[in-house]
Amino acid sequence: MLKEQAEANQDRCEAVAKRDAELFTSPGHKPIAFTACREDRWPLAIQDCMIAAPDIAAWDACQTPEVRAGIERRR
Repeated sequence: MLKEQAEANQDRCEAVAKRDAELFTSPGHKPIAFTACREDRWPLAIQDCMIAAPDIAAWDACQTPEVRAGIERRR
């Protein structure tokens, strides 16, 4: 059961990373969402919000201070 949960979390983090790449297309953008998502184990509500974000403002609004801190640590 733990293996299935880990795989499901990885799939969700991959979806977050895909949305990251779709929203942030600038050449200087360093995609770190997958790594941060996996290491921090972002709550499902945050993952869902980020996957569904229609634009960068919505993406940013999904993030809690803890999520932002995790992203900044990886930059």
